Amino acid sequence: MFRFASVCLCAAITGFGCGDSSDDSGAPEDASVRDATTDGGATDRDGALPPDGFVPAGDGGSDDGGTTVGGPLRAFPTAVGAAAEITGGRGGSVYHVTNLDDSGPGSLRDAVSESNRTIVFDVSGRIVLESRLTANADNITIAGQTAPGAGITVDGENFMIYNSDNWIVRYVRFRGGYAAADTPDSFAALNSIRVYVDHCSMSFGADEGASLTQSSGSTATTGEATMGRCLVAESKTGTILDGEAGYTSYQNLYYNISHRFPNVASPSSGSYDIINNVVWNYSNRLIRGNDEADIVHLGNYADIGTTPMRDDRINQYQYRGVEPRIFTEGNVIVAVNSQSPNTHGVEAMNADNRLMWSFFDGTLSPYVEDDRLPTEWFAATRRELLGVAPMVLSAEEAFAQVPRDVGANRSLGADGATTDNTDDYDEEWIANVLAGVYAGNLSIGEYSVDPLPSEERPADFDTDRDGMPDVWERANGFDPDTPDDSGDADGDGYTNLEEYLDLVDL
Repeated sequence: MFRFASVCLCAAITGFGCGDSSDDSGAPEDASVRDATTDGGATDRDGALPPDGFVPAGDGGSDDGGTTVGGPLRAFPTAVGAAAEITGGRGGSVYHVTNLDDSGPGSLRDAVSESNRTIVFDVSGRIVLESRLTANADNITIAGQTAPGAGITVDGENFMIYNSDNWIVRYVRFRGGYAAADTPDSFAALNSIRVYVDHCSMSFGADEGASLTQSSGSTATTGEATMGRCLVAESKTGTILDGEAGYTSYQNLYYNISHRFPNVASPSSGSYDIINNVVWNYSNRLIRGNDEADIVHLGNYADIGTTPMRDDRINQYQYRGVEPRIFTEGNVIVAVNSQSPNTHGVEAMNADNRLMWSFFDGTLSPYVEDDRLPTEWFAATRRELLGVAPMVLSAEEAFAQVPRDVGANRSLGADGATTDNTDDYDEEWIANVLAGVYAGNLSIGEYSVDPLPSEERPADFDTDRDGMPDVWERANGFDPDTPDDSGDADGDGYTNLEEYLDLVDL
């Protein structure tokens, strides 16, 4: 990273200075606390560049896998989990989305039609897809944070990455698919590997809000994927993860959805890290797994709202002849009401998370639906976390922190400063979580997306079309008339363009 300012990003992101071993999170101790005293909304951030050797959030903690300064080059500085080291469109061409059209030159559909691209946005607003956008390309970065003003929302039909490799998708809202005849997810990655979805908002899915899966009968290797800091809301169900190469679900917020947070459906022996997610006002169950799923389930927080809780429908597993491996610890459920009779109460299940797991419908003999899983299926020690291990918070810390920085909530300016551009939907949903409000779920017939203000970058915003604004280039010693996006002026492995794009990690 460039060193143009004496900024410690360890402190900027984690609250600690570089090398600070403090474990004081500042989170409220009482899990029932719904509102914190600090303002967690995104604020304007200046365009100061990070110092060399920056250690992003997730490093240096006592339970983060021991990642150190000088470790592997990440997809972006705060990337963690199974896909932390992918490259996306690094070093490829730059494509400017210049309009909100369904197709044609300058459209999002055209942008993802070829491989080896970083996609930036010269326009903000709502893109209404007239048919499913099926993207079959490799080595792609979608940098939604570059859109001006209100950012980018994808509406109409759904968005699908298909049979592809090496995608980074950041700061985009996917709110389409609800009107399609085949009831698709709002966002999907099908038969694809090495996908990182960060700070995206998904809602109004006629099935899942977001899924990364393998189609029936496919021989594609899927997984090596991370979904983090996404807000999945008001959809029929949440997320399905399916594949053998490993998935990380980290610090996502699920709002007003029945179940699947996530479901894990292994075709063979997939590994899944489900860590520090927050589920608000669900109504059915949390996770369902099957086959040889190897699950690490840590520090997740789930509030079922006013729905009566059944202790045999928290997390479920369908036995089909092979056994899973589950490590479950530090997860918390909150229930205002309980459905009688329950064998175990909330306090007992929070103390021993194994009691949250029972058999699902269709389980084969000798096991019986709704019975608890055998003790021997639970691992006594945790395996190594996938990829670059994230910092693991307590469930209460996750509840205090995750809703305050989740979803597509930032826009980069000409000088590299970021502003909060959370839309009205996400703002309302996050406010309900922080205030402890259990709002009624929307029906599919009520799903709709309001238009967004459309704004265009001026012609002289990026004269050489290398993705970096002229103002920022001049301030950092580059020539705004010479495309130098794929260069690496400081030799740290990140391209010059990535240095600009990653300022959202400040």
